[in-house]
Amino acid sequence: MNGYIDIDNQGVTLNSRYKIEQLVKNGAIVIEKPIWQENLICVITNPTFDIAIHCYSEEIFNSIKNDEQKIFCTWLIHPDAGLMSGIIK
Repeated sequence: MNGYIDIDNQGVTLNSRYKIEQLVKNGAIVIEKPIWQENLICVITNPTFDIAIHCYSEEIFNSIKNDEQKIFCTWLIHPDAGLMSGIIK
């Protein structure tokens, strides 16, 4: 239970790149100005790989939001974020 998302809601492994596009095709919605809410996902885009993190608590959301100037984040909402991250079994 770490909050990382490596599979979609069908159990298919996400590629290490283009996770935003994969998650949108799987039902996620990109949001511009995030506030903490259930099912919030942050995708951090790096030159060689992407990291998708389920912000399952306000504390995690705030820690990422505070570093947003140093990292490139795209915020999404997906109804199955908890399932995909393993937070909800």
